Amino acid sequence: MPFLNPGHMWMLILLFIVVLIIFGPGKLPDVGAGMGRAIREFRHASHEVTGAVQATDTSSPNGRAAESSSAATAAAPTDTQPSLR
Repeated sequence: MPFLNPGHMWMLILLFIVVLIIFGPGKLPDVGAGMGRAIREFRHASHEVTGAVQATDTSSPNGRAAESSSAATAAAPTDTQPSLR
């Protein structure tokens, strides 16, 4: 891991000392457990979104989601709209 080189090690030690002073040794396991839970939930949500996007992409024959006909007609110009002349 490139961030664990000797030049950055003192920053990690200083960060750990500051966190230890702020939260205290008794609260540190709870903080770690909360962080782990948050990371786990984020990964779970990320995998759900990725799966939904991949399922949508593979539902059409060419690999892309089919465009709705309303979107295609909304983009087409109509003669009923007033011109800005």
